Amino acid sequence: MSAWLAFAMLGIYPITGESHYLLSAPFFTEVTLHLPGGDLVLDAPGSHDGSLTVDGFAFDGAPLERARVEHAALAGGGTLRTELR
Repeated sequence: MSAWLAFAMLGIYPITGESHYLLSAPFFTEVTLHLPGGDLVLDAPGSHDGSLTVDGFAFDGAPLERARVEHAALAGGGTLRTELR
């Protein structure tokens, strides 16, 4: 259960047997994960206000059409930005 809580607070949710993560509103304003492929920054500037409504996601500046991102993209590092209101 502690792994589920950690992922939920980061705003990414792994799906068993799938190559992608579902995205949601994170608890933290900014988190940096030091991964073997490079640093992954999870950025959500509106989370300090307690905002839970997601306006959209972007990975390395490119908007995501759906609330999901591939594992390979995250494993290589980059910035996942969550826009909240």
